[in-house]
Amino acid sequence: MIAMVVIIFLQVVMRYVFNNSLTWSEEIARYIFLWQIWIGVSYAVKRSKHIRVTIMVDLLKNARVKKAMELLATLIWLAFGIFLFYRAGIVMTKVHASGQLSPATFIPMWIPYASVFFGVGLMLLRLLQKMYHDIKTPANEGGKQ
Repeated sequence: MIAMVVIIFLQVVMRYVFNNSLTWSEEIARYIFLWQIWIGVSYAVKRSKHIRVTIMVDLLKNARVKKAMELLATLIWLAFGIFLFYRAGIVMTKVHASGQLSPATFIPMWIPYASVFFGVGLMLLRLLQKMYHDIKTPANEGGKQ
């Protein structure tokens, strides 16, 4: 995050103070942002900070049923993650095979595309950890699990 802010700040200073812009700054900042987002997805899973709709689970009284619904939701999320991981791998491989380079910095374009593959892979590991923890933790009849 700090690197991205510094790069954008340099771009603003160069453009408005020296009337000369850096050709690479916006592209690098965009790629840093992409990596932050996809690694942040995994971090949010670890901290249980993703936005969720819990109205159905909140209406349930039985803690075991609530836990089963939570596990079902995690399984659906895991299935979507596996699909996304697979598709991201295909796209990344095709871009790598094409030899495409970014226009300003000449970075191989598979590197920015790898952010999705890598980030979703980390997310899948975190989801598996979450499922393991949820299965091992007994359902609490008195309220929260």
